[in-house]
Amino acid sequence: ALALVIATLLVTAHDRLGLSPAGGLRAAFLFTGGWWLLFSLPAAFARFGDGETEAHASTSGRELLAFARSLASPQSGDGLAPLAAVLAGAMLVLGAVQTAIAQFSSVALEEFHLDGPALVQLVLLVQAVALPGALGIGWLAARVSRPLAISICLAGWVVVLVAAWFVDSVRHLYGLAVLLALVLGGVQSVMRAAVADAAPEGRSGATFGLLQVGTKLAGFVASFAFGAIY
Repeated sequence: ALALVIATLLVTAHDRLGLSPAGGLRAAFLFTGGWWLLFSLPAAFARFGDGETEAHASTSGRELLAFARSLASPQSGDGLAPLAAVLAGAMLVLGAVQTAIAQFSSVALEEFHLDGPALVQLVLLVQAVALPGALGIGWLAARVSRPLAISICLAGWVVVLVAAWFVDSVRHLYGLAVLLALVLGGVQSVMRAAVADAAPEGRSGATFGLLQVGTKLAGFVASFAFGAIY
């Protein structure tokens, strides 16, 4: 949310910064790229041992590929078969969630003709409401049952998809954004908790790295399908 606010200020306040509208947009893209590059650098230089043991490869990329191969063909007794199933489900769900969030903004622009500041307000609203949703689902998963929390989140997504069909005004759009945010925060937190619980000891980094890559791939396929249909 912080990066989004700064990037938006670069675009909307381009006159004060002595930039043209196109220059403000380029500056926003440059800032966003630098922001994510900054947080990606530690992972790029991370090393796992000296590469001479079976437990880890010498680089993060090799470690991730080796772990993916072990999940693709799990051996009996290694305990990776349940993790493979949990990871596959989490990748599909989180990929669909991220696609829905991204396309929500596109539909808001095209169907309801929101301007830039209004769209930013809508996105920030989603980010703000997602936090209590995540905390509530996390409490439910810890105190009652994680499968129940996952079921509630998936049912919530069904409600969001059905409600989206009937949205025909900006007021309805904001209501859908609140509901979307509540489910967004909850489903992401509970799915990642399920993956963490299934991850083998000493492989948490590789597990979540693979989850991130798979989620992006699933999101790409879902976005492509959405574009082809829409």
